[in-house]
Amino acid sequence: ILKENQADMYRIYNKQTFGISEQDIIKHLKIIVEKIIEQERIAREKEKERAKAQALKEKEKAQALKEKEKAEAAANK
Repeated sequence: ILKENQADMYRIYNKQTFGISEQDIIKHLKIIVEKIIEQERIAREKEKERAKAQALKEKEKAQALKEKEKAEAAANK
C-alpha cells in the first residue's frame, strides 16, 4: 500500500513488511538491486557483442560488394 505523499516521502508497506526490521528490508533490497545491476551489465555486454558482430557483417558485405564492382569494372574495360 502506498500512502499519501508527505514532503516527497512515501510510506510503503504491505503485509509482508510488518514484523520485518528496517535493516532486513534494506538488506533484501540491496541484494535485489545488486542482482538487477548484474543482469543489466550482462545484457549490455551481450548487446555490445551483438552490435559488434553486426558491424563486422556489414563491413564484410561492403568489402565484398566493392570487390565485385572492381571486378566488373575491370571486365568491362
